[in-house]
Amino acid sequence: MKGSRIILLWITIPLLAAASLWREGDAVKRGEGIFRNQCAQCHGINAAGGKSFPGKKSPPALNGKGHVTHHSPRTLMEHIRKGGGKKGEWMPPFGETLNARERREVLSYLYSLWPEKTWKRYEKKFKLNKKD
Repeated sequence: MKGSRIILLWITIPLLAAASLWREGDAVKRGEGIFRNQCAQCHGINAAGGKSFPGKKSPPALNGKGHVTHHSPRTLMEHIRKGGGKKGEWMPPFGETLNARERREVLSYLYSLWPEKTWKRYEKKFKLNKKD
């Protein structure tokens, strides 16, 4: 039992450290590549929002200049995983296409696009600078 706790700590500590680095490092670069391959065709190459589709809501801006800044990282991760089907949304689920790390990298890339003022407000609201 004690050995399994040590293993859990070895796994958990790096994840906690990474939690404070949402907008930095290689995750952002990998996330950009994933976004361009999986998301840009709907949300636009610069994540500024997508084109109109008849009978559907347009894919929203994800670059920090839209409603997305009101949702927690957990909510955004779930939306990427499950997709959207409510209120005219039609985003496909990426839960089987992208693993949890890849979904987080996409989110890291999107956060890197946000204006600094928006990011600071978001980081404070969702306590992303906490390391616990």
